[in-house]
Amino acid sequence: MKINFLIPFISKSGGIIAVLEYFQHLKNKGHDPVLYYPLIPHWSIVSEKASVLLKIAIVAKRFLLKRRINWYFEPIPVTPVFNFSNRFIRDADISVATAWPTAYDNYRLNPSKGIKFYFVQGHETWINDTKTVENSYRLPLKIITISPWLTKIMEEKYSRKVEIEIHNGIRTDKFRPSLIRKEETITISTQYHELECKGSKEALLALDRIKKEFPQTRIIIFGLFAAPERTFDFEYYRNPSMAQIISIYQQSHIYLFTSRAEGWGMTPLEAMACKCAVAATSVGSISVIGNDKNIMRIEINNVESVVEGLRELICNRTKREYIAENGYQTSLNMSWEKQSDRLEKVFLEAVREPNAAKDIFNNYK
Repeated sequence: MKINFLIPFISKSGGIIAVLEYFQHLKNKGHDPVLYYPLIPHWSIVSEKASVLLKIAIVAKRFLLKRRINWYFEPIPVTPVFNFSNRFIRDADISVATAWPTAYDNYRLNPSKGIKFYFVQGHETWINDTKTVENSYRLPLKIITISPWLTKIMEEKYSRKVEIEIHNGIRTDKFRPSLIRKEETITISTQYHELECKGSKEALLALDRIKKEFPQTRIIIFGLFAAPERTFDFEYYRNPSMAQIISIYQQSHIYLFTSRAEGWGMTPLEAMACKCAVAATSVGSISVIGNDKNIMRIEINNVESVVEGLRELICNRTKREYIAENGYQTSLNMSWEKQSDRLEKVFLEAVREPNAAKDIFNNYK
């Protein structure tokens, strides 16, 4: 099959990583996937309020980028195009939108570009233009989701049939435990994000209290943004490489995940694969893989709950190691290969359906 993936950008994110994995696995199976990204950005998700000069700089940077993604484990070829239009997107069997702006692009493409899918990896209503985002889920595209709560939203809020729910996997050949983690000093790591829904505010407030209560605790924070305000001592890694991220997990005894809402959220599973004890809210991937044996449950938007969970993991080594071991065993069962097989099957079935593209358009309300 010829499969077109329409990605809005090529910077590091969980959503892009998922697409890269499916691209690689489908290619390894003998299919012909292409990753397209636009040289003219979707300003609604890049920098809508940017000055004219900044927008020129962003576009210029995209034109200068090489035709591959080099920040992942293996270099991934990408095809930059001026925009996602019929002129620049090849004819194919399948075309997949991977974010809400690309859903509109995919909808406007000719039927010759293939059966149209929408890979929904989040309910992206945190964007200012909520109505436009919500209407993207009503477009006549075949829906794929990555978690039960997204499936429920698509079915109940938007009355959409979900073709398949596929769960993100983990590269256990890359994310694996360290043999030399030091036990003298407890290390806690977490990811920082500026979006309120990611819960970094609660994480920072809780870690501030933990640092005061356990001064010897080492805290490592990483993220794509500038470091948050330093009200306590911590190490910060901005835009770390994949190797650095793995190293952070391998040094950490505890990984803290305080998100309020996630499509999936890859970091808890990555931390589990490196045998960290994960303290997490029950959102995204945790609602699928989490239980009382493999995570320390903490409440959403509740700093006191976060502090209590971290305190117990710091003070109770037996429980910390029990959760870490069970989390590690959970990660071993989350392969990209299995999910890629399921995705491939859905694509093949769609292509084999007579008048597949016409049928979904006629059912559009």
